[in-house]
Parts: sequence; C-alpha cells; structure tokens
Amino acid sequence: MRRELSSREKTETAELAQGAIFKPHALERLVERMKYLNNGVVPKDPEKTARKILASATEDGAISPIGKIKRLLSHKRGGRLEEARYFINENIRFVVVKRGEQNIVVTIEIAYFK
Repeated sequence: MRRELSSREKTETAELAQGAIFKPHALERLVERMKYLNNGVVPKDPEKTARKILASATEDGAISPIGKIKRLLSHKRGGRLEEARYFINENIRFVVVKRGEQNIVVTIEIAYFK
C-alpha cells in the first residue's frame, strides 16, 4: 500500500507533469497500455491523459532499488549512463529523464512488478 503524498510532493509532481516533454514513443506506449488495460478504449488526447495521470503519481515505490540499478547499468545515452526518475500511478509507470533543465518522459510502462 502506498503512502499518501505530502502537499509538497503533490505540488512538485504536478509541476513536473505540467512542464514535461513527452516523447512520441511515450505517448504511443500510453495508448497501447490504456487500450490493453481498458478493454480497447484509448484516450482521445494521449498527452493530456498522460499529464493527468503523471500529476497524481508518486516516486515512492515506483521501482525497487535493485530494478533501478539494473536499468541504470543497462541503459546508456551517447555512451553515458543516464539516470531516470520513476513515477507510478496505480499500474502505470512513467520513466522520466532530466536533460538540461527539461524533464522528458521517455516511456510509459505497465508496472506488473517493481
């Protein structure tokens, strides 16, 4: 069971969701995941839906520490390790990287496990 977010955490996550850039791949994955989870129903505006889901997501429990280390070691960008932040809302997990000052949602997953 996840803990309730503090008002500070809610504000930070909502701001991140509002200002994030969603890669086309992430939005394609959201449509695919939502179709699977909602008996074929897909969002009319995937980006708006993604922002709404991300705005109420939490980092707490989004991925296990071991899972995060495995991903960090196996994913490189331009030969460099690129650390990601993980947010979860119900069973939808967002993978967010920071490039410069910009938060970028690179993919959206179904979180079967952490």
